[in-house]
Amino acid sequence: MGSVHQNELGWRDPKLGVGAQLYFGDTVHLSVAWRTDERASLTPEARLLFVRPF
Repeated sequence: MGSVHQNELGWRDPKLGVGAQLYFGDTVHLSVAWRTDERASLTPEARLLFVRPF
């Protein structure tokens, strides 16, 4: 559940979404999320994060 604030419109109504997070050890994190509103598609938003100390 999330909402967005737009300066000219104020707070928008909350929108429900579906998502999952997967952790592969301590260094890799995969997040995927699907919209469930009128702008929904079959393709999720995805993020793949790597943690690597320098």
